[in-house]
Amino acid sequence: MSQESQNYLKGSIVRTLLTTGLAMIPATLAMSLYNIVDTYFVSRLGLEALAAMGFCFPIVGVVSCIYHSMSTAVMTLLSHALGRQDDKEAARILLHGLIFMFAASLVIGIAGAASCRWLCSFWVETPEVLEYVCQFMTIWLVGNFTISLAMSTHKFVLALGFPKKAATWMLASLGLNVILEPLFIFGPTQTMAWMNNVLASVTAYLTGDVIPPSFVIDPGIGLGMYGAAIATVIAQALTPVGCLPIIHRRLKIWTREALDMSKWNEDVLRIVKFSIPTILGMIIMPLSGFVATGVAAHFGDKVVAAMACISRLETLAFVVPMSIGMALMPMFAQNYGAGQFERIDKIRRISQGFAACYLFLCAAVFTVLSSVMVGFFTDDAEVLAIGSTGLSIICWGFAGQEVHRFGCFCYNGCNRPGMSAIFNIIKIFGMMIPLLLLALVFEDYNWIFWGRLISELAAAVMVLYLSRRLVRRLIRGEIA
Repeated sequence: MSQESQNYLKGSIVRTLLTTGLAMIPATLAMSLYNIVDTYFVSRLGLEALAAMGFCFPIVGVVSCIYHSMSTAVMTLLSHALGRQDDKEAARILLHGLIFMFAASLVIGIAGAASCRWLCSFWVETPEVLEYVCQFMTIWLVGNFTISLAMSTHKFVLALGFPKKAATWMLASLGLNVILEPLFIFGPTQTMAWMNNVLASVTAYLTGDVIPPSFVIDPGIGLGMYGAAIATVIAQALTPVGCLPIIHRRLKIWTREALDMSKWNEDVLRIVKFSIPTILGMIIMPLSGFVATGVAAHFGDKVVAAMACISRLETLAFVVPMSIGMALMPMFAQNYGAGQFERIDKIRRISQGFAACYLFLCAAVFTVLSSVMVGFFTDDAEVLAIGSTGLSIICWGFAGQEVHRFGCFCYNGCNRPGMSAIFNIIKIFGMMIPLLLLALVFEDYNWIFWGRLISELAAAVMVLYLSRRLVRRLIRGEIA
């Protein structure tokens, strides 16, 4: 067992969370910047393309939630085995999990690409926007197996105790994406022109010129939205290419013993049993995004475009807490496997307290800088006004969102994914969606933002109390 993995079980909780979290900040930033990079370059194609990204985001979110749930199931079972110091079982579960996820991603990709236009036509009204959505999603879905493998191998390397290596390959993947995005979207000639324009704009700003250089994208030269999806799929493939050798060196997964097909049905059944409630709980999270986007579409493409800007910007607030959170699942799960319940309680209290303090501070910063941040994506006055108002409201629910998420991590790590799913169902169907629909009742799109805020805070209070109760019962031996 690596020193970092030993720290999950025996080291200082604060030090382990901080060192692992700091190591994972580049990886978390890379995941956040993926969407921001996509949105920035696509926005150069026009308002319709930017609005299309707003419609694509919930679809990407649903598929990503499926892979996140499946990889979380494998990582949790892997961590339980590592907590018991059973490397043989850990290697077998990890390899079977990888094979299962790869097969599932192929099925999802083919089915999704074949039905993409038909499904999107029900809620995308503008033909030009629908065409952009289909262009991006068809390619993204066909190549989505690279996304599933990137997500899973990154988590497995982290669970094995190598956060710096996991972060390095995620950051390398982002760097490749930044290079490929303009090349595929604009084409080589326009990419060079765009780079020259950026340099000229910086020079104009530094020299005090009143009129900055202008640059207009010709969408007929590059691959456009097709190029954005192709660049993402290729860049994501870099992560598993780098992470798989690290995993093999630690657990020797490419062996006949690890493959052990006599245990295939048993392991897949365990993964599926853990994945199903996790998928149900996670998949409804972007469902609120579908509802919010559908409600926003009622008020026009500019509201959808503003929400696309907000969805990308809010990820910046979660870079640090998400980095901390990456260590939480293996920490909860390995300590559960080792029967160290009092340590689980300390991990829960420290992580949730940090998330609340940090994100309330971020909310204050976002409120002050909302106009500047949204202005990075658009110069349309109406989109800017809607986006800055919405961001300044939604940001005060960030703390609630992360406290809720950390509480669900505790339940998942303690082998109770079903309860975690129930919490998400209550949050989305019992709180968020009814409040979002008030925007249609009152004909005021601001309820999209207020509904999100109120539901995030209410759900956090609920999970904060129940996660504390769970661990206390484990400590007292009332449940196993």
